Amino acid sequence: MCMSADTESVTMDTHSKDAAADAYESVGLVPVDDSESEPDALEYPGDTSFINVEVANDILKWSILQDASDIAFAPNEAIWLRRHGEWVRITRRRLTTHEIGLLLDQFSKQPSASSQTKSGQDIDFPYEITLQRGKRARFRCNGTGCRDNWSQGIAIVMRTIPEFPPKIETMELPDYLVNAFKPKYGLVLVTGPVGSGKSTLLSSVLRDIAEKERKHIITYEAPIEFDLMGLPEKRSLVVQTEVPNHLHSFGAAPRNSLRRAGDVILFGEARDQETLRNMSIEAETGVAVYSTVHTNSVSETISRMVREFPENERDGMAATLVAAMRVIVHQRLVVRADGKGRVAIREWLIFDDHIRDILVKTPIKDMIPVTEDLVNRYGRSLMVDVTEKHEQGFISTQEFEMYQQIKSSSDAAGNSQPDYDFSFDEIPPLYHPDNVSLTD
Repeated sequence: MCMSADTESVTMDTHSKDAAADAYESVGLVPVDDSESEPDALEYPGDTSFINVEVANDILKWSILQDASDIAFAPNEAIWLRRHGEWVRITRRRLTTHEIGLLLDQFSKQPSASSQTKSGQDIDFPYEITLQRGKRARFRCNGTGCRDNWSQGIAIVMRTIPEFPPKIETMELPDYLVNAFKPKYGLVLVTGPVGSGKSTLLSSVLRDIAEKERKHIITYEAPIEFDLMGLPEKRSLVVQTEVPNHLHSFGAAPRNSLRRAGDVILFGEARDQETLRNMSIEAETGVAVYSTVHTNSVSETISRMVREFPENERDGMAATLVAAMRVIVHQRLVVRADGKGRVAIREWLIFDDHIRDILVKTPIKDMIPVTEDLVNRYGRSLMVDVTEKHEQGFISTQEFEMYQQIKSSSDAAGNSQPDYDFSFDEIPPLYHPDNVSLTD
């Protein structure tokens, strides 16, 4: 039975409010203390008395027009979307788990998807709708179990994905960093928190390669986000493989890729020992390998990756990763000063033989501070990028001062002084845009 917002506000008991709060948390939202679920700045204009897949598709199309990056469905909650980094409610009536379960089964094309979430398994899947004039809109989706009053509920979050990745020219990268992103062979990593645009940045690089070079590009993704195979102006052979639909795991991807004669290979994630070990070895055998890692800085990346291995293997694995590394870029997205969208802030370190020699000699315990020194001296630190974008008017003073405070706190905490027997002065200043040459 469908209930009006006014009726719901009367019958909503304290247990239901607790359920709504938990549903918020399950999709990363902050609960608001009201009982009528009034929309915020936006309100979907259509009928939402019952949400089936046809109505949901209309809501998704409308949300795209509102420049939404994410749409969330949670039990005992209105529908929410995220625009320019902020979550707002767009409907009045609260959803039921039954409605969300039906949507999940149909969105994912898995009739048992809702049952799987209730048994403790989350589900990742792509979803696509057709817009006007044959254009398509794509979403990266997740369904997860959550609390619904005192029973089992379901929450869905859908992230909007353009059909094709943006062109590299729109990413505001210096030319020498674009060159570093395209080595003949070696390992290229983009790091950052969830939702920081890591996959978008790498896909933009792959698009540039596909449109300008004659390569065989293979991707392993979960799920496939951008349509690289459908690029109308590509010169490369591109094949996209989805995990687990086309291949059962990322762990199987490195072995599989060795048999497919790829020149450029993207591993959507690198978390388990097998993937980390094999992709770093593959990067040293004439293949350009790309992947993403969830870390908070360039300096933490190698240390974080080797922690996946037993202690007695970490030094050897660190040396293998360093030998294969060509560039690490860390990226975050912050709200623009004018509130119109978000802007990327980045730090990076480009690896050449001198950088690799220093880090190969560095013990694991000193890897973070030594790498941080290298970033500050020969790369680009996050604070430098934040300062420049603040001076250009892209970042608000409040955002800038927050990063200043974080930097001051980090400096005050200090790190153990690294124990190394080499001088940074041994490294020539190769990283000026006029001097950089990275073709290996």
